Amino acid sequence: MSTAATRRLHRELQLVQREPSWGVSAAPLSEDLYTWHCNVAGQPPAGGAPVILHLELTFSAEYPVRPPRVEVLGSTVTHPNVFSTFICLDMLEGGEWASDEEKRRPYMGWSSAYSILAILRQLQTFFFEGDGTQWWKCQLCTLHNPMKNKRCEACDTTRGARDAIGINVEHTPHFQCRCGHQPCGPHWPPFPQSVECDDAPVANVLPEACLENSCVICLGHLDDDARGALKGAPAARPLAQLVDREGQLTCKHFFHLPCAQQLKSNFCPLCRSPFARVAALPDQQTVRRAAKSELSPEPLCQKALEQMARFAGWPLGIVIQLMSFLRRHERVCLSFAVPAWQEAAAAPLFWEAQEVQCFHEKTGPNEDVIGIGVLAQGRGRLATLTAHFDAISRTAWQGGLRKAAWKEPLSHWLPLFIHEQHSRAAAELLSECLRSLADSCSQEQDSHIPPLVFQTLEGRAPAAVDAIVAFPEMMHQLMKQVLYGDRHASLKLLKGYFVMHRLFLHCCDQWPEIRVAADLALQQFLRSEEGRTKQSTPWLAYILQLLTISNVGWDDVKKPFLEEALAREVQFILPRYPKYCPTLPEEETQAAPELPSEWTITDQIPGSDQLSASRATELSRHSIRGAERGWTCISGVARGTGSSAFSVQIRSMPADSAIRIGWVSGEGDLLVGQSSEAWGYHASRSYGHFGWKAHGGRWTRYGPPFEEGDTITAVVQEGEISFMRNGQPLGVAFKVHSHQLPKDASGFRPAVAVRRAAEVHLIAEAPEMQLSFSPEEQRDVAWDANRRGNTLIMFQVFFLSLVRPKGGMQDWSALKEEYDKRYGFPAPEMSAALFEMFSEVHQIRELPGHVAWRKFLDLIGFPDLGTEELQVLLRQGYERAKTMGYKQGGRRDHA
Repeated sequence: MSTAATRRLHRELQLVQREPSWGVSAAPLSEDLYTWHCNVAGQPPAGGAPVILHLELTFSAEYPVRPPRVEVLGSTVTHPNVFSTFICLDMLEGGEWASDEEKRRPYMGWSSAYSILAILRQLQTFFFEGDGTQWWKCQLCTLHNPMKNKRCEACDTTRGARDAIGINVEHTPHFQCRCGHQPCGPHWPPFPQSVECDDAPVANVLPEACLENSCVICLGHLDDDARGALKGAPAARPLAQLVDREGQLTCKHFFHLPCAQQLKSNFCPLCRSPFARVAALPDQQTVRRAAKSELSPEPLCQKALEQMARFAGWPLGIVIQLMSFLRRHERVCLSFAVPAWQEAAAAPLFWEAQEVQCFHEKTGPNEDVIGIGVLAQGRGRLATLTAHFDAISRTAWQGGLRKAAWKEPLSHWLPLFIHEQHSRAAAELLSECLRSLADSCSQEQDSHIPPLVFQTLEGRAPAAVDAIVAFPEMMHQLMKQVLYGDRHASLKLLKGYFVMHRLFLHCCDQWPEIRVAADLALQQFLRSEEGRTKQSTPWLAYILQLLTISNVGWDDVKKPFLEEALAREVQFILPRYPKYCPTLPEEETQAAPELPSEWTITDQIPGSDQLSASRATELSRHSIRGAERGWTCISGVARGTGSSAFSVQIRSMPADSAIRIGWVSGEGDLLVGQSSEAWGYHASRSYGHFGWKAHGGRWTRYGPPFEEGDTITAVVQEGEISFMRNGQPLGVAFKVHSHQLPKDASGFRPAVAVRRAAEVHLIAEAPEMQLSFSPEEQRDVAWDANRRGNTLIMFQVFFLSLVRPKGGMQDWSALKEEYDKRYGFPAPEMSAALFEMFSEVHQIRELPGHVAWRKFLDLIGFPDLGTEELQVLLRQGYERAKTMGYKQGGRRDHA
């Protein structure tokens, strides 16, 4: 049989013995490692006697690439997903029941990350808890259908009055398996004792009593102070007991309240009785006096305290080695008994070790070199590196594994930094893997990294160049994919970002010239405006990645970074808002130009409506109410052939009214959309929940329907007609062909048509005048054009605040020591803080600009920058973008 499958099954056996699970048992047959017999126990959802299913798992030589075959032995099971003796389950798809498409589909079917215990736990849940779906069996084709279906999905037979079916198990009389198992006992493999299982609900045998004058978690006396060797133990005040949802005691054990509040599961640590909450004792002094009066001093308790004091002096390494032989709940209880051992119980050997265990081989860093998979896509400037943080051993990769745990494709492998011994074993592999990754990235002229980096590293170790090319690319892509919603922002993925950073720091230790090159590139960025151009700094986002390992700090670079970021944002603003130009505070805001006198009002246009005697009414200057019947059309003077715009505020839209806003050329119709020389944006309450664009009598959905209070802006620019609703662009509505352009120099004319007493207020721009924005609107526009980029900046700056040396000291040793305590993983509070920041920056991202800018500036270190200073920076950025010619579509068009 396959060596890989044999190796994996031996490790599975060790896992079953080391971490047993309540209600399941598994063991291979003595003569055949590839055939396992298992038991799954549970209570049927419909009630009744407990059920034990005896299963046979048959493994092929391709395990764990292919799932085992699961068969029920000695019982007839009635269940929608059991066919004869075979079980059909999604996590087992990939074997004989799965199509080729199902085998390749990510996040579906079998994964080699599943273990035998995972299969049995899933079967236990599947049979005895289920998803709540009820089924009925078709009498004609025997297909199981959901109860909500009144007809069979296969043969269309009616359901009738059939009852829902549930799991039903009938054991074969006098059945005895070849392994020795019998349905009524004895069971083989035997079930583990509940006290051995972390997930056991209640122990079978409960202790009769405990020391009533001591806390059963820390063994401290209920009236003792925590002093001397016991320093660090939860204090003896106040007291608590465990109660159910109704407030009734579930056991008679006393605890220190801080001890009980740290319990990780809802079971008493001594008697395993389930409880709902921890209740502080209302009159603690009375309880203590009662305890003292009723109970004599316990010499055993005093001896336990003395022994605990002696244990406190044991070396940490010996304590960790001792705890490695214990199960998780035993380590937790022991750490409460000896407070000085709490650090040992939280050692990465027990908590982070599972994160760096190869999901395919089930090996750890002490047995093999552990790394992660990376997918390289694209070439040149469009190349991307996507890291997947499922641990993969060198053996698994060399054995041909090219998919992550959930079937994402992989093309490269990269060893991780876990501890010094592991890094020495992976040293040669690291250089080779970085070379392969760097070959898949853009380099030199096409690189996103400042060219000075490559100039500094010229002639140095090739691995240094490879590292500074690959790591910023992987870290940036990971951050971008998470923030932009391309990947789910799980805590595991965010912790992976820290893991990647630790490996980057390790490369800086191996090749110090990496940090030197990063420092020089950042100093160039600081020194002059030429060092901040796109030629010197192609992508600003990669400046943030260099800051994660450089001795130059964010406080040094933040002011020029913000100025350059605002300048580069202009290239995204102008295509959507061609007339954008931030206003300086000292400049007077220009009043909206008055409506030119050449505008004319024409009514009594029937359209599809009958005419009436009423006429259009000019309520005030620029405000017009249409006639009660028919259409009222308002047309302006021709605006020439250049860019132009005008706005209309919707004052009133009675029932059955309609409004069209747009442009006409030549003798175009005044109904704005009926002829080939008119282009309009139409909304009406009788046209449903859609906006419409009209041209040549044809109607097409376009944007949302505008309503009372909305302001619609019509823009014509370079042969394209577009509209904005309340400042939000709706996209190009029409592209005007050359033969449709005005034949003379008069150009397009603005036009508005209203029906059935609709009211509008015209906010017209005089010919050749720019479309104006208020300062607040300018900030909204600037934020809206680059929300995603600003989100990335906020998140990355917060990450820098977590990982960079504090107090201005350029010493990374403290951070590396913190990483190395946890196999290269961050402290829990660091990963939790980053996860919380993810939610916060997304909330800021959705705010309007005049609100979001304030929060953005606070987060990146500009709490004192006011609105007027921001306006100045926006204007300076606009002027710099114009001077430098920043625009989309250029060869070095980087953000």
